[in-house]
Amino acid sequence: MGSWRDRRGRRLFRFYGFLQSLDRWFSRRFTTLGRMAMWAMIITGLFALDTRRSQAYQLFAVLVVLLVIAWVSTRWRRPPAVSLSRLLPGYATAGEPFSYRVKVQTPGLNGREIWLRDVLSGPQPDAVQFRRLREPNASRRGWFYRRAGFTRWVWLSRRSRGADTIGATLVATTKEDSVTMNLWPLRRGYLHFTAMEVGAPEPLGICRRTGVVKLGGQLLVLPRRFSVAKPIF
Repeated sequence: MGSWRDRRGRRLFRFYGFLQSLDRWFSRRFTTLGRMAMWAMIITGLFALDTRRSQAYQLFAVLVVLLVIAWVSTRWRRPPAVSLSRLLPGYATAGEPFSYRVKVQTPGLNGREIWLRDVLSGPQPDAVQFRRLREPNASRRGWFYRRAGFTRWVWLSRRSRGADTIGATLVATTKEDSVTMNLWPLRRGYLHFTAMEVGAPEPLGICRRTGVVKLGGQLLVLPRRFSVAKPIF
């Protein structure tokens, strides 16, 4: 029984890792409009199975063509060449979101939309941690969620990175620009920044051509603060 549980845990661990990589890939390569077009294509594709009763196949075909054209056009483009400088605060506090600025120089990209997202490093969770550790309030979750372990994987993955990163966009100009980035620290300790993902959409605004700019840095996150009741004398 123990070996079966180990094999099951390893399979789930690899599967959830694949899902996370796929989700980051989609968020990096497709704009918000592109993700909407992708979901619309999937939904219309389901209704387009019966071409006699529905005209959804026509919309499905249009969406497929647009997505293919957008995807192919990104293959002929180079990742945007930018110069970046991250301005981090002196410290942050666990559980409290904060903002910081990133200076951006975009020679030759005047008027184009630029997408940025920070990359954090941290020790990746392993299969042993996935099987043995339990996320906070795990006992309150339903039987299925405890058995499947997806919420546990998300918790372990977020804890290893130390923060949730959110992408930001700006329109390039001929001068030095700056963009506000938002970060949500999840634990105390150091956050280790390794790079910045950079992308620019193709003319249809559906897909992005992306690249990675190495940009190191670290930030100390202080322990979470708790409010204390005012003493009564």
